[in-house]
Amino acid sequence: MLIWRGFGFLAAVIPLGMLALTEQIVGQPAYAKHSWYGAAALLASAAAVYYLSIVLRQRAESSQRELVDQKTGQTVVLRRHHDFFFIDMRWWAVIIVVIAVVFLVVPDQP
Repeated sequence: MLIWRGFGFLAAVIPLGMLALTEQIVGQPAYAKHSWYGAAALLASAAAVYYLSIVLRQRAESSQRELVDQKTGQTVVLRRHHDFFFIDMRWWAVIIVVIAVVFLVVPDQP
């Protein structure tokens, strides 16, 4: 079961799409033999996810609303959140970079 808010699902769709696109471009034998293809695709997708998170955060901040509770006088700010499995999209970019490093550390298959 996938859990997301807003456009948080793109934190998974973008890396999977980049990996599939890279596999189609370089071909299955080369993609399976050299792990740096997958690492490069993941690094590119991490940059895309981080940039998208910045754009979505700016859009959310510009359309946020402030409400004041009449009884307590406390202010509540309402704005959209974009997260995947309760983790904000900008942190998914860091997680994707870590996965890319793991791709580089794991030895290539013979």
